[in-house]
Parts: sequence; C-alpha cells; structure tokens
Amino acid sequence: MKNPSTKFTFIRRVLFSLTILFAGVWLVGLVQFVSSISKSPNVTEESAEAIVVLTGGNRRLTAGIDLFLQGRATSFFVSGVNEKVRISDIRRLFKERSNAESSMLVECCVTLGYAAENTQGNAIESSKWVKNRGYKSLFLVTSNYHMKRSLLEFKLQLPRVKIIEYPVIANNLMLDDWWFRPGSLKLLLSEYHKVALVGLRSLI
Repeated sequence: MKNPSTKFTFIRRVLFSLTILFAGVWLVGLVQFVSSISKSPNVTEESAEAIVVLTGGNRRLTAGIDLFLQGRATSFFVSGVNEKVRISDIRRLFKERSNAESSMLVECCVTLGYAAENTQGNAIESSKWVKNRGYKSLFLVTSNYHMKRSLLEFKLQLPRVKIIEYPVIANNLMLDDWWFRPGSLKLLLSEYHKVALVGLRSLI
C-alpha cells in the first residue's frame, strides 16, 4: 500500500505538469492570435455581392463606404446600428467620401440593421439579410483585432457564403511591443478569450 504522502506528491506533480502544459498552450495560442492580426488594410482587388460593416467606430463605416464607392459590391449593410442613427447620417458620410451626389446610391443600396447587440448578434442579423437576398459572397468589414471572432461567427451562420476579410486598422491598438502596452494587452487578452469561447462553441 502506497504511503499517503507519496500519493499526494504524485497528484501534486501531475496537477503541476497539467498547469504548465495548459499555460504553454494558452501562451502559444495568444501569440498566434496576435500574429494573425493584420497590421495593414486589405488591398485585395476582389469584388463581392455585398458589403457588411459591423458598427464600432467611424473608421469601419468609412472603410466600407470607400470600398462600396469603388464599385466592389452592389449592396451595403450596416449591422448593430445605434437606434439614434438614421439613414440621413449615412447619407452624409457617403457625401463626405465622394464628390458626387450619393443620395440615390444610399436610398437604393444601403440597409441599416438595429437588432444586433454583440458580435454573435451581428452574424445572426447579417445572415438573415444575406439569405433573404440570396447572396453568395460578401466583404466583412470590422476592426483588425475583431476580425477573427467575427469571421468565426459569420461562418457559423453562413457556411456556404464566400466571406472576404476587410480589416480596418484600429486606432486604439498598438501591435508593436503589445505586451508592454497595458491598453493593448488588455484588449488583446479580452479578444483572445472571446475567440477561444466562440471556437469551443463551434465544436459543440
């Protein structure tokens, strides 16, 4: 019969080894996640049927508008819009980005979605709009750090739709020496854990 203290020592060593293993996997995953975040705007020449912009700052909207004005898609959807925002606000942004009169363009081709309150909601709301129109391809416009999680959520809702990533460089995130920058570190850790949760949910 084993000595109880010997058994306790064995269990403690196993738990310690598992903790080290978990920490190593977690750290490698974090580094890979940060490394996957785009540091520059998308320069693709591809086109799609639609552009979907996830709200979260004017940079996302203006990036989507510029893409649309280049003629890269024929429909434009904004998901997670604040209830105070109206189509006239979007019309003004379009006019600021183009010298041409864009009122008709906005009226015919831009749709605002007010239902989403988070990234999963963005994917659900946008997928309903995409499916209703029968689209098979879209640009997904959101912040660079937010792209991986958004893409996972959208693929869960739209597995047969071609999704082209269009990351917008966030002005509140510094990817150089991020481990020394408290604000960037906090944002990246939060997003990394959210991505991991979506990944686990996709396996269930």
